[in-house]
Amino acid sequence: MISQITLAQLKFHRLALHNAWSPILAAIFAGNGIVLKCSENVVWSTTWFVGAITECLRVCGHNPELVQVSGFVSSRVFGS
Repeated sequence: MISQITLAQLKFHRLALHNAWSPILAAIFAGNGIVLKCSENVVWSTTWFVGAITECLRVCGHNPELVQVSGFVSSRVFGS
């Protein structure tokens, strides 16, 4: 049972793996699900990394929908 959902806005254009996996692992270890919104510059890689994590969750018998990617954050919002 999920107690909370965490939202992580990933505004950085570099180190997509670290920026995606850090909040995912923190949320899962805390017993929460997570929704990621990433920069338009890292949508493909973030989606790929999340796919690897959801497959691991599925293989281990957990709900793969604990981790979701929802759209992207425009870099214009952050003035980059």
